[in-house]
Amino acid sequence: MGDAALSSSLHLFGKAKLSQRYLDLLLYGNEEEHYEFSKKDTNLESLAYIDLTVGMGDIRLPLPESIPDIRFGWAGSLLFGVEELDTAHYSGIFTSNYDGLSLKQDITLRASAGGLGFKGMVGFASEPIQNLHAGITLDNILGGIRWGLMRENLHYSISAENVYISDLDDDSDLFEVDEWDEQADPFTTKLPMEMRMGLLYRLKLVDLSIDYVQGFGDSVVTSKVGRVSFGSEFSPLYALPLYFGFSPGNSDGPYQAAFGIGLRTRVIALGLGVQSFGSLFPSSKSKGIATALSLRIKY
Repeated sequence: MGDAALSSSLHLFGKAKLSQRYLDLLLYGNEEEHYEFSKKDTNLESLAYIDLTVGMGDIRLPLPESIPDIRFGWAGSLLFGVEELDTAHYSGIFTSNYDGLSLKQDITLRASAGGLGFKGMVGFASEPIQNLHAGITLDNILGGIRWGLMRENLHYSISAENVYISDLDDDSDLFEVDEWDEQADPFTTKLPMEMRMGLLYRLKLVDLSIDYVQGFGDSVVTSKVGRVSFGSEFSPLYALPLYFGFSPGNSDGPYQAAFGIGLRTRVIALGLGVQSFGSLFPSSKSKGIATALSLRIKY
């Protein structure tokens, strides 16, 4: 609506980590006698929230004529927390000796639902030379969600002592499992700030872009490990754009490839995309597959 906009989205995030040593133990058996695992390399977390965002952009900064125009924008989001699950504590021990196999796993999950929060964003954009657009944003400013409706600590303790391979055919319970829950105190889930920088070069039929994302803290929504990605939009027909994207990956995950198609008019822009992790095309070799649907209405 002119230089202002109102939007609302549902955000779903999930992240799980499993120790490489744990995986090797399951696949190839044990070569050592004692293994220890911690929350650092084995954990689970998820977050879901709805935002109601108001923003304003295309505000030109008062700069000398010798400097290319720089436009400024901002946005503020009211956040409605849906659910949060976090691994508050995890410790695991696996021992193998002449007395058989023994293990002990202690897990505490913090679960919550119903929260309220806020986050802000500011951004700058410019066209330093013809057809080249540059931008930078800082997101999750003062970002956080305070949980108050439902909060629980879920405790699980799993243990087994002196188990032999022959015992696995026995119908009796080999593992002792204790679980209990307790009310948790109110807490706030922080959303660490995140910086995004991008370049877009526009040609007649093709747009080429490169983006870099850098988080200032590790969370289910951000990472301190930077990520670069490349994208292109091919528009032989204005109404049917085609998209391709690639990210070489980093220590947080494998490379990613994405394909998309759109339907565009002067009022509506609709996009559908699919992303493959660790494989160029979505297949049984992919380490993960994601889909995306976008809709934009402009008055």
